[in-house]
Amino acid sequence: MQKQTLFFILLLSYSFHGFTQETSFVFYDSIEVSIGGESLKNAWAGGLNASQFSKVDLNGDGSEDLVVFDRTTQKLSTFLSQNNEFSYAPEYEDLFPKFQFWMLLVDYNCDGKKDLFFGTNSGITAYTNIAEEGENVAWELAKDPIKSTGFSGGSLTLKVDITDIPAIVDIDNDGDLDILNFIPTVGGRVEYHKNLSMENFGNCDNLEFQKITNRWGDFEECGTCDSYIFGNETSCRVAKTNHAGSALLALDMDDDGDKDLILGEVSCNHLVYFENKGDENEAVFDSAILDIPITKPVNFHVFPASFYEDVDFDGKNDLLVSPNLFSNDAGFMTNFSQSNWYYKNIGTNAIPEFNFEKKDFLQNEMIDLGEGASPAMADADGDGDLDLFVANKGDQQSDSSFYATIKLFENTGSDLQPAFELNNVDYLGLSQLNFIEIKPQFADLNNDGKTDFVFTALVKNTSDLAIRYMLNEAANPADPPIFQLENIQLIDVDIERLDEAHFADLDNDNDMDLLLGKNRGGELIQYENTGDLNFTKVRSAAGGIGFDNTKRELSLDVADMDGDDLPDLITGDRSGEFKVYTNFIEDLDGTFTAIENLFFNNTLGKNIQHHFGSGIFPIAYEKNLIIGSEAGGLTFLKNKSIVSGIDDPKVAFKVQVFPNPAKNSFKISSAETLSFQIFDLLGRTISKPQVISPDSEVNIQTEYWVAGLYLIKFQKGNYSFSEKIIIKK
Repeated sequence: MQKQTLFFILLLSYSFHGFTQETSFVFYDSIEVSIGGESLKNAWAGGLNASQFSKVDLNGDGSEDLVVFDRTTQKLSTFLSQNNEFSYAPEYEDLFPKFQFWMLLVDYNCDGKKDLFFGTNSGITAYTNIAEEGENVAWELAKDPIKSTGFSGGSLTLKVDITDIPAIVDIDNDGDLDILNFIPTVGGRVEYHKNLSMENFGNCDNLEFQKITNRWGDFEECGTCDSYIFGNETSCRVAKTNHAGSALLALDMDDDGDKDLILGEVSCNHLVYFENKGDENEAVFDSAILDIPITKPVNFHVFPASFYEDVDFDGKNDLLVSPNLFSNDAGFMTNFSQSNWYYKNIGTNAIPEFNFEKKDFLQNEMIDLGEGASPAMADADGDGDLDLFVANKGDQQSDSSFYATIKLFENTGSDLQPAFELNNVDYLGLSQLNFIEIKPQFADLNNDGKTDFVFTALVKNTSDLAIRYMLNEAANPADPPIFQLENIQLIDVDIERLDEAHFADLDNDNDMDLLLGKNRGGELIQYENTGDLNFTKVRSAAGGIGFDNTKRELSLDVADMDGDDLPDLITGDRSGEFKVYTNFIEDLDGTFTAIENLFFNNTLGKNIQHHFGSGIFPIAYEKNLIIGSEAGGLTFLKNKSIVSGIDDPKVAFKVQVFPNPAKNSFKISSAETLSFQIFDLLGRTISKPQVISPDSEVNIQTEYWVAGLYLIKFQKGNYSFSEKIIIKK
């Protein structure tokens, strides 16, 4: 057997810390989450609100995968098609350009690969899919913006209102893709922009358009829901209003060779169907069928948008419907936890027939609490491991009421291998207090060794907004915490809606000070605890985090993320990025230096700046991160850089560590190539990363080590596993 000898000396200064290496957090989906005894397939996919569905081959395996764009969070979510299921794979999200209004994937150049179209303030941008066979999806800019020739012969920008979704489809059956959109700003009528690629070039490889008509289908929508005029009717029967939003889906529903229309309007709660009584060259609508599909019509509060993709792997395109909203409507009337309605096509692609299946397509496979998922960790049952609490902005109830709750997911595993089971849908019965927009934290507020509960919340339909807390009334710190609703108290600090309070000892005087993350402008405010939970403002723009309107709703957590025993600051905001500021307390009166680009993309093989959606709420868990989303879900990121406290249950590494306990040395052997690194229990680095080869043996000298327990972290690809070694003297 080949032998190697490595000599490691524990430096008293512990000069090697996790964040001196390249810091990386990688998406991690091996922690099981179950609801009602059913394990969630994509538990950590982050939630969905207002979804737009398209398919494309993401990884070059020849099968189309699912891409979902959420209008409310401006976030793309990518799901690989695997064994007739969709598996969340966020690394492919970073292969797309950024956009914010709408997205459609359609093949415009007839090469068998879906291309990318999306809306901007300037119009429509198109990217060509240039992926090589067997390779990941890749894009090349084709047109920005797309132009069209107007009635007068001049060139004009083909505009689509940012509230709308156009139809990009071959209207005239000549082989190239045309575009339908409502007249920008004005609305009412549909423009038809014919693609001239086949006529001018004999192929479908170009994006040259000519506006043929501004009344395609010979119909017009009027200013209220379900009000239309057809043919020779010249005026609406109601007062016309400015266009506020429409979503188009054009497809041949009756196999007669022309495109019919499914329309969703901002003022309607249902879809409308128009049968084309004309042909592919001249569409004619003379009536509208309301409330489709007939068997169970779509019923959102406002503005449904429809999409036509095969999502059950039977080769037939299905109907998917979601609200086309930038945010929840007035009164929170849209249920964002059941906003992906799925209708299975039980007919054919030539003559589709849609049968209702579920209201929560994909959402039922993930943690999705509607909107504004704000997580916190604490030991709820006194069993020594941390349980998961998730608050939200509110739940849409069957009686249309809306109030916030905290869901408790009990850790049925351990802190090394956690597993979470939902066992309380309304922790402490907070729903009875009619709160919305709860943001929780567990902290020892009164320095008695017990974990207390603190949160910000607004009483719905009032101005009653405050930082509230309940002291832990358990007899002993190790007992399950006891909180009484009747004992809620207020902290005398003025806050604004969606501000986030976080308590931490900032001046090392053994009491909890306050950091306030502002919603407006994302500013960080520092308060000192002057005794008995009385707080005095110390500074605005702490650490240089000042007013920046692009980064609203600053969220906060404080934890030692790099194993140096010093607290670090973790932030999230509306930019969709999380940041870590190491040893931040030293710079509260100066300027923090952020560690950015912390997401390690396995597909790209490097750290990048990943967009987690506008509105994120990160917290630390065993030096890892759980990120709450405005879309109501959670994402788990494992810390690759240091011992993170979480092992991967999928992989059994064939390693031996012996003797154990050891005194002056021990050996490591492996049947496969692995990298490893050694840490003490505080996460401090004892060795740099090393590689061990198959059937080799590494001898570790420990004569200068302090007696105690150490962790050896093994890494293979994306997976890790830890072994313990005890050193005795």
